[in-house]
Amino acid sequence: MPLFVAIAIAIFQGSNTQEFYMIDKNGEKTNNGLLIASNVLIADSGTVCDDEFDSNSAKAICKFMGYNGKAASYRSASFYSWDINNNYAIVLDDVSCPQPDFSYCTYTAVYHNCQRSENIHLECTCSKDSFIAPGYRGCIRCPEGTSPTRDKRSCDCSATPGYIFSKALSTCVQCPSGSFQQGDRCTSCVFGATSTAGSVACTCTTVGHVWDKADNRCKECKDGFSSNLRNNSCVDCALGMCPNAIAVGYRKHVYNANYPTTCRNCYQANGR
Repeated sequence: MPLFVAIAIAIFQGSNTQEFYMIDKNGEKTNNGLLIASNVLIADSGTVCDDEFDSNSAKAICKFMGYNGKAASYRSASFYSWDINNNYAIVLDDVSCPQPDFSYCTYTAVYHNCQRSENIHLECTCSKDSFIAPGYRGCIRCPEGTSPTRDKRSCDCSATPGYIFSKALSTCVQCPSGSFQQGDRCTSCVFGATSTAGSVACTCTTVGHVWDKADNRCKECKDGFSSNLRNNSCVDCALGMCPNAIAVGYRKHVYNANYPTTCRNCYQANGR
């Protein structure tokens, strides 16, 4: 191994004073990138050399960070052309784990005989029923009856309409009244519309208007049609819905409580 630094060696065993995380080429935290080790006692952080590093080491560190300890992959920095590799000192070497549990791992801290091309790049994943926690702090299991979203950043609550996933509570929560479920978030109803808790659409409060799901707004029914609040649709003002023709030959506006449809701008008595 090419010599980079050669000083006295200090060997440690895995402890809760050691922390890990990964960063991408821009320095942002991720679950797949340059492995950074940080010791909370000596306030020192830097990269990990690939000497003695194997699949057990990768699985142990992923598990230690809260990821799936059974699935992990790693490569050395020689496979990447990231400038950020040169921004950190190498602080861990000879990470040897007889089993995929960091409490059994030994490593050399601060002193090493490595080059930065030997920095470890680690990828940690979550199991099929979990998603990556905010801040890349391991995994969170999805509630029963849900599954992770495709990007593994949340859980899918679509099996229960009107609910979205709350990362703060780690469960599906009902959209409050005055809002509706729009994908993975609750969106407030616009002026002139309202809703009950757990709605997937708003109800327009203005007679002759219905909720347009495509534009998420209230849309006015065209002349000769009325709003049917029961199924949120514009319906033809049939003769039976607008009885009692007035002198000018138009059907008058009528509201029937048993059939919540209000005729507006109805056809003339002859249907035209």
